[in-house]
Amino acid sequence: MSASFLKLRARYGALYGLIAGLAYAFFTWFLDAIGLATAHAAYPFVKLISGLLITLPVFVLVGWLTTKTDSHVLGLLLWAILSLWAFSAAFLAHYDFVPRWYALMQEPVATLVSPSIPSYFMTMLLTIGAILMMFAFLIAGLLEINLIESALASGTGGSLIMSAVIIITLMALAGNHVDTFTYRNSRLSIQSFDKLVALVTSPEGQVLDEKTKTLRNFGAVAALGTENLTKPHRFFLIKDMVGDYGTVELIIELGDTWGKCIASNREASFCSPTHFKYQSPSNFL
Repeated sequence: MSASFLKLRARYGALYGLIAGLAYAFFTWFLDAIGLATAHAAYPFVKLISGLLITLPVFVLVGWLTTKTDSHVLGLLLWAILSLWAFSAAFLAHYDFVPRWYALMQEPVATLVSPSIPSYFMTMLLTIGAILMMFAFLIAGLLEINLIESALASGTGGSLIMSAVIIITLMALAGNHVDTFTYRNSRLSIQSFDKLVALVTSPEGQVLDEKTKTLRNFGAVAALGTENLTKPHRFFLIKDMVGDYGTVELIIELGDTWGKCIASNREASFCSPTHFKYQSPSNFL
């Protein structure tokens, strides 16, 4: 093989990794960020930005190294390691970077959030989840060299598009797995409360009879006061349980009023007014 061909193949490998990294970020963080942003969650794009920063360069490097070395065995090993890092990054973004961002922005709720991940329980979940997700990455690593050489041999745009579709599909499966495993529970809980607040303060909600209000769970936010619920609001994630269902603890900011809200099984459960003094989160960073 000529030096120019090997150089071009390595570039295609880097492009393969770039597409994989962007697709993984899209299905892991971008869709989650959009869901959070539309539900008035505080700083919804922190996970996306931090996740991209710590994973995308590694995706490009692994894609480049796989074709550069021209080894299927090494490619499988590299993509297996990448899957572990990509999955760990999803947890770091959620449990470490978001709380640290709260502190950096001097949000008073920062003192209520722990930046650390409980070691034993989270390690077990990381291990199980990473193994399940690793299959998609192993397939991506196994196919990379063959897909790129096929695209180079054909010299047509169709082969390149097909390669991109394959890697995007694999990363979509991986990203959806991470989202289900890590983010969906808290996102749906925030959306549940946001929809309830919107209904309670809407003209339609205000004219409902008491029985219908009870059925629509108006009581979950009643303690916060309708006059406060009409103010601009933001939700801060304070405590989350990994998995499909579980208890999620939120803080809602309503102007100068704060409330502590609990969601159970992704549905708004109850809120109560809360008061806390601002403490400097400098020790948190």
